[in-house]
Amino acid sequence: MSVNVKQEFFSQKEVAKKLGMEYQTIAKLVANGEIKAHNFATGSIPRYKISAEELQRFIKRRQV
Repeated sequence: MSVNVKQEFFSQKEVAKKLGMEYQTIAKLVANGEIKAHNFATGSIPRYKISAEELQRFIKRRQV
């Protein structure tokens, strides 16, 4: 049996806009490991994406 689960991902710029934060702040949070991101780069330039699930976890942690 095969299960096809499509997961939604957002760029750091999209996350910054959703949270009302600066892009640089999100980039620092990713670099520090406070937000987990996946690198979708096909070349040498990193292309970090944050899953919708991780974004929700981050928001919940910030509310506590």
